[in-house]
Amino acid sequence: REIVSRPPAWLALASIFLLRTIAMIVIVGVILLIKKEFAAAEFASGLSLAAVGVGAFLGAVVAPLLGRKLNRSQLILAGFVVSGAGIVALGGISTLAAVLILVGLGGLGAFITKVSVDAQVQEALPDLYRGRAFALYDILYNVASVVAGVVVVIFEAASLRPFLVATGISCLILAGVLMVLMRGAGMLAATPSD
Repeated sequence: REIVSRPPAWLALASIFLLRTIAMIVIVGVILLIKKEFAAAEFASGLSLAAVGVGAFLGAVVAPLLGRKLNRSQLILAGFVVSGAGIVALGGISTLAAVLILVGLGGLGAFITKVSVDAQVQEALPDLYRGRAFALYDILYNVASVVAGVVVVIFEAASLRPFLVATGISCLILAGVLMVLMRGAGMLAATPSD
């Protein structure tokens, strides 16, 4: 009830669930793609994990810098846009470099969103409810992996590249839906917080 009564809290939690689901769909899709198209490059899976890590590290560095210009809700949306645009732009390209950049941008966008969600949930709730909200956060984060697995199984027969691009388009559509909800809650007009 406390979370639902505070749009910054529930929209942040919904955001991390949605973006984590998309990220896990993309990661599984990329692993399958690497296995199918780059099987000769034994190091390709390791490189893709490294690219995600580099993207996440850059997200940790970039998020505070972007936070000087954008508020937390805007940063959440920025993470969706970075991830979604990267997937759409590179999901159809059949090179290992494109795959590595795609997952790197995914890591960047996901971490920008995660940092912002963490701060927004913490700020939106009083101390009494904050711990329980972060427990729910953890549950949603893990359930997102299960949902992603179900989606991948359902679309297993689909061609991987169009599937990745469709996932990126879905990410951008979800960013639009979240933007409308955040705007309706007055969350996008606020100035950046320190």
